[in-house]
Amino acid sequence: MGEHMNNITKLFEDVSTESFNKIDDEALGQLGSEIERIRSVQEQIELTEVKVKKLKEEEQVLADSITDLLQSKGVSELKLTDGSKVTTKEQLYCSIKEENKEGAFNWVRSQGDGDIIKNIVSVDFKKGEDKVAQEFKQLAEDSGLVPNENSSIHPSTLRSYLNAKSRDGVDFDEKLFGAFRLNKVSIKQS
Repeated sequence: MGEHMNNITKLFEDVSTESFNKIDDEALGQLGSEIERIRSVQEQIELTEVKVKKLKEEEQVLADSITDLLQSKGVSELKLTDGSKVTTKEQLYCSIKEENKEGAFNWVRSQGDGDIIKNIVSVDFKKGEDKVAQEFKQLAEDSGLVPNENSSIHPSTLRSYLNAKSRDGVDFDEKLFGAFRLNKVSIKQS
């Protein structure tokens, strides 16, 4: 077996050396050049992504500042001398964490709004249990089987729902819903 492995290793070495010998200096130069170019592009992408992230953070700081200034004057919209219009509004973002789903869904149900929850209930049956599966369709939980349940609320549905609750003056636990609010400033040219 040791000699067999040596033969296989020798074969790979021969093939590798033969392939390498086929690459001439020009091809190696081109390859090196392309590798340097891709490294440069990847570095530029990384730097640009960092810059965009910092700009978005700065944009949010400015949006919060503009919103605070306008609100302190009792204004949510302002027309500038150049004809453009500045508006501010608070936007709600939310995403329920897995560990908060049950509590969040129970709160939604307690508000009488369980219909916004999407439910998928399924049961796995083994081969030969077709009859039991058919009975389960008719009897569901009365058949003694425990279904797997997957419930969810689409993020945009949840955002709309919580925005409506907020407008109606209903308090809710923002942490439970993974909710946070950001101020947005819009400047439109007329």
